[in-house]
Amino acid sequence: MLFQGQVSGLPASKQTGGNPNVLQGLSGELLLSEVNPFFYTLLKAGRLFFQQVTGANATGFVGGAGGTPLIGLYNPSGSGVDLILLRIAIAVRTQGTGAATPGSINLYGGVSALPTGTLTQPVNAYSQLPAGSAARTFVNTAMTGSTAVALTAALLGLGANPGTTAPSTVASIIDYGFGTLCAAPGVLQAIGAAVTTTAASIDATVLWAEIPA
Repeated sequence: MLFQGQVSGLPASKQTGGNPNVLQGLSGELLLSEVNPFFYTLLKAGRLFFQQVTGANATGFVGGAGGTPLIGLYNPSGSGVDLILLRIAIAVRTQGTGAATPGSINLYGGVSALPTGTLTQPVNAYSQLPAGSAARTFVNTAMTGSTAVALTAALLGLGANPGTTAPSTVASIIDYGFGTLCAAPGVLQAIGAAVTTTAASIDATVLWAEIPA
């Protein structure tokens, strides 16, 4: 995509009147000004949603059919929107007593049948109300009837404390604001801990935008 502007040389210190030219950089490129925060337009339009899990004792999940992820995000067929993942945040709240082995928390995704497990309503990021989303979300509950999905992205490694198998207390925030991760209609994206933790508790949040498909 080509943007063209009227070259005006070096920017003036002030614009006192008249019809200003489009300012360009030293290589002729157009300059960009961010008046609003990056996602504000989507936020104000009511297109940003999030789902969270708090203090969860994780069940091992590596994308298997009918598994129990920390958060499962499903876009129903015929929803009319794409779910564009923007941010995933994960924190180990408490270390607990151990885990089977030092594991990891990953994102798994793929085409899936609509799960029939217990649903939790996503929250609108502007109104802060659990309403308006086309997505179906599953919070630390079995996604009964889901299809097996594959690894999409590694999110957080859970290293063990020296001499134990208990995970260190760590956190991770990953931004996908360039639109590189999506749940199209009929696609499931799920955050899962690779191994079952023992008394450790995990917090996680996923933020996405709902854009007409």
